[in-house]
Amino acid sequence: RLRDDAAHEDALLRAAIESYATGYRRNPSHYYSGINALTLMQLYKHLLNDVRYDAEMALMAGAVRYAALNERDDKQRYWARATIGDLEALVGTPASVSEAYKEAIALADRNWVNLDSCRAQLLMLRDLGFRPEAVAAGIAAFDRALEEAAARKAAENATLNHLLNCRFIAGSAESIFKNLPVKGAESAVIVDPPRKGCDESFLRQLFAFGPRTVVYVSCDPATQMRDLRAFLAAGYTLTAVQPFDLFPQTRHLECVITLRRG
Repeated sequence: RLRDDAAHEDALLRAAIESYATGYRRNPSHYYSGINALTLMQLYKHLLNDVRYDAEMALMAGAVRYAALNERDDKQRYWARATIGDLEALVGTPASVSEAYKEAIALADRNWVNLDSCRAQLLMLRDLGFRPEAVAAGIAAFDRALEEAAARKAAENATLNHLLNCRFIAGSAESIFKNLPVKGAESAVIVDPPRKGCDESFLRQLFAFGPRTVVYVSCDPATQMRDLRAFLAAGYTLTAVQPFDLFPQTRHLECVITLRRG
């Protein structure tokens, strides 16, 4: 639906392209305008199968890369390198996308907002079906960085609130239970996956760990109910269900379920 809506608004998309492209022509060192123009041009081609911008994109890509690589303001170096990552997402390989974004992340100074801003644009490209492998490589780079940033922030908050019985570990969902210094049978786990629900690989690992209690927070009850079947098959019993209407007058619904093993 998102892709269909974007294609339907082709006149507005062309107007946005012209606005950013005009700004970049007037100031070729302003790579922000340039990368936005390039991104919209690529999406126009992707959504409408229209090659009208091909020649301009070829010229602008090199100019944007040059401008970003020659950024001299230390405060803008993260955004300059992120622009190189954005450019690789448009035209590069998954490997070059990952490498470029990692260079940007190294300059982010643990700024969660800056990291999440770049990730949000990649999620938009993913939803539009644009270059799936390249975009996925970029998302993976930011996911890892945000996991580490979240663990650091959680530790800082615990210190500020004088909480001494907390420990925070950053890791991917596929390996988070490895080498934990606690037994599953003595543990409670809170699961809060994205809208797509839990991956099969995560569920296998969770069931092998075998926590006594699981609290599953979901922003898509449909995928939560799909995963519930796997929990029931693994020997868990549903003990509580609580929906939350956090977005009134929309179709969105949060739902929390509690399960116990045995």
